[in-house]
Amino acid sequence: MTAETATTLGAMLVQVVEQGHGKKAGVSGYYVAGKTGTAQVPYEDRAGYDPNKSIGTFVGFAPVDAPKFVMAVRINEPGDVIFAESSAAPVFGELAKFLLEYYQVPPQREVK
Repeated sequence: MTAETATTLGAMLVQVVEQGHGKKAGVSGYYVAGKTGTAQVPYEDRAGYDPNKSIGTFVGFAPVDAPKFVMAVRINEPGDVIFAESSAAPVFGELAKFLLEYYQVPPQREVK
């Protein structure tokens, strides 16, 4: 992958967190990049998918310009929450916030 492609992809993944379904993965003061994913769970005893079961994932990295970590959060059958934006993304955001503070990574922008 070229540096230009990596920069473009990073910017696109930041938009998922800034403007898309990954907002709950954001950390104030940092550009966080990532992508949500929600998977259906098939029935064990017949064809089709169980409407009451899902798997929520969020994969991301931060800070976007000089990543210090990359994480994947997977929540199996998150209960009443069906979509990853409300299950895995918030877990990612809390963990990212902790790691950025713990490792004293300087903020990339003014805190809102």
